[in-house]
Amino acid sequence: MPDIGWVEFDATNKLVVKDQHIRAAIGRDFTDIVPLKGVVYSGGSQQMNVSVDVRKEEVV
Repeated sequence: MPDIGWVEFDATNKLVVKDQHIRAAIGRDFTDIVPLKGVVYSGGSQQMNVSVDVRKEEVV
């Protein structure tokens, strides 16, 4: 935006990005930052478990 610079948007939730958002990756578009790439051929019996620990870090 000309007078204020770059503005980040959360397109999934239709929000302007604020302090409650966590940047997980930076890229030009989705293909630069996709967490998994490729194709899986299977019978559907796989299961993926994911967990994330978040820690606030003070900027000095």
